[in-house]
Formats: sequence, C-alpha cells, structure tokens
Amino acid sequence: MNPADWSPLLGIETDTTNRDNRALELMGANPKISAADLERIKFDTGVSRRGWTAKWFADLIAADPKGDAQVAAAQALLRQWDWMLDGKGKGDALAALMMKTGQTWHYQRRPEADPRATLIEAIAYLKRVFGRLGPPLGTMLRLRQGKVDLPLDGGPEVLRAAANWDEAPDGRLAVKHGDSFVMFVQWDKAGRVSSRSIQPFGAATTRPDSPHYTDQSKLFVEHKLKPVWFYPRDLKGNIERLYRP
Repeated sequence: MNPADWSPLLGIETDTTNRDNRALELMGANPKISAADLERIKFDTGVSRRGWTAKWFADLIAADPKGDAQVAAAQALLRQWDWMLDGKGKGDALAALMMKTGQTWHYQRRPEADPRATLIEAIAYLKRVFGRLGPPLGTMLRLRQGKVDLPLDGGPEVLRAAANWDEAPDGRLAVKHGDSFVMFVQWDKAGRVSSRSIQPFGAATTRPDSPHYTDQSKLFVEHKLKPVWFYPRDLKGNIERLYRP
C-alpha cells in the first residue's frame, strides 16, 4: 500500500516490528509448515537480527562506556548473547530489559533512547535486585497469580510475548501483558475438528476459590497445551459438572 494514496488518518505503518520480522523468517524458511512447526513458531523466543532490533543492539554495544566498567561489562554480555530469550543464556535478562525499552520508543515512533543511559538504568536494577548483571531470565521474569509463582521465558516484542510487567516488592517482574489465550485448531480430511489450547492462568482468573484459577499456569510456562473437547464421546470422563441453565 502506498501511504500517499490513503488518508493519513488510517495510520498506515511503514516499518515492521520484531514479531513481524521473526515470523517472516521462521514461516519463510520452508515451503510448507506443519502443525508442529506452527506450534514451535508460536512459542519462539528469538529476536530478529534485522530491523530496529538489529540497529538498537548494535548501538547499545557500540555506545561509549566513558570509563564505566559496569557499562563495559553489560556490553560484553550483550556481545555474546545468542539473540534468544529462552532463559538459557547469561545475557537473556539484560537483553529482555533492552527489548522493553526498545519496544517503548519504537512502538510510539519516538527517537531512539540513549543507549548508554538505558544500559545504566538496567544495570542499576539488576545489581539492586540480583546483585549481578546476568541472573537467569526466569528468576527475573515471573508468572504470578494467587499462590502461583513460576519462571517465564520470552519477552517484549517476541512471538513468545511477555510485553509488560510490574516490579513486585521482591524486585521480580510480574508479567501483566503478553501471551494470553492460545488455541490451535485442525481439521482432518473427513472434516473432524481437533483442538488444543492454553491460557497463562486458568479459565477462572477472577475467582481465586475456583480450582481453575491457576490450573493451566504450569502447562503454559512449559509451552504445553491442553485438549479442547468438541464431541460427546470425547467429553466422557472429562465432565466436571452437568446442569441445566
């Protein structure tokens, strides 16, 4: 679409997000995508090395530390980071914080934030809460609901989204915006439907006394899904209560 052909009120975007770029990279890698491929892509924690993220991390690494050893150490950590927010690398927590700041200015179409100042802010937080620059991502990023407190992977602007959070009293980051209801649906050649789904907490997120308040949380953090039952014969053995409205 040529923006000149349309009213500016439509807000036609001329840039791409990391999620766009990463999805295109993964979905364009093969001429066919299987159900397993699609599931893997949905839970992907990668950051694209193209677009705004490539420039942002290059600018962070290239910023003048001005003699600050902590800034230099943070840059070294980002240099060896593998561009995955899967919770396996020492640089994941720092990179997730950088993605959060980057997402903020990029999404709002604002000028790029100051790389050195961004690093200093993240260093101060990591040292204050964890005493080091490289805590495991899941130690910092948490799925919290009621008594449930579980480690998360993913981060802002990735397909495995953990886009926004609140800093809890213990300093951990309780995610409040990101992946929510996820559902995969398939039809076989006879037209029979099958499905699996997951939700970060459970089906009764507003009722703490319900057994379904957080009963999907562990599955969610493990990238697992539960079955969705459509047919009466499948419902046998999976009915909790029968009633007439």
